[in-house]
Amino acid sequence: MEILTIGAIISRIFRFLIVFFLILFINSSCFNAKCFKNDNHFELNQAYKQAWTAGIEKGGSGIDYSFELIIKTNQHILFDSVWMNNMGFKLITTKRRKIISNAPITFVKGDTILLKTAESKKDQNNELYTSPPIEYNGDALIGYYLQNKRRYIVVRNIETRSPVYYQ
Repeated sequence: MEILTIGAIISRIFRFLIVFFLILFINSSCFNAKCFKNDNHFELNQAYKQAWTAGIEKGGSGIDYSFELIIKTNQHILFDSVWMNNMGFKLITTKRRKIISNAPITFVKGDTILLKTAESKKDQNNELYTSPPIEYNGDALIGYYLQNKRRYIVVRNIETRSPVYYQ
């Protein structure tokens, strides 16, 4: 039987508490994979970008980004931002094949929605932040709230579509 001194007992208790709080911190923070997985509340169907150029002088140019999601829950989800290339952008949520508007929409389980944003060389009103809130490995990081809890999903690849030249 091992006899421990008061100092050894305190040292063991201190090490235990450090490990306990470290595990607690990792499980409750964005180091946890829960911040990255969508818990089957929606499915990313496709992600694409398309460069465009206006047909008039000084009309501008840019890149439109679209993320098509299939909703798999009736719980409230609010998609608000996306980060790409160390820049953050506001997202507009719209139903597929509907008029794009910044007016709020409602969606339910089974709906297909589009998350849209644009990087414009003329208008920079859409830019939010200069760097993402967390590190990620992919083409984009989408930020959203599920029942008022902040979450993220990584978009591994964004397909590039042929550019559009407006007349």
